[in-house]
Amino acid sequence: MALSESALPDNEVTMVPEGDVVFIGLRVRHAKFGPGTVRKIEGSGDNQKVMVWFDKGGPKKLLVRFAGLERI
Repeated sequence: MALSESALPDNEVTMVPEGDVVFIGLRVRHAKFGPGTVRKIEGSGDNQKVMVWFDKGGPKKLLVRFAGLERI
């Protein structure tokens, strides 16, 4: 029997692969800035940027392909 996504523990994280769907409201974690929420998306493909409001660091604009974001 395969586990569904809802059966995974709350602390389970997965990387946001380059080219994967990023959406407003997505909760992410950054190695330096910690957890945050995607609030704005600009561009697409290799040039896709996101504005993430980090819980403790405020807003940061990041290039998705270099950001190393993890879904939380």
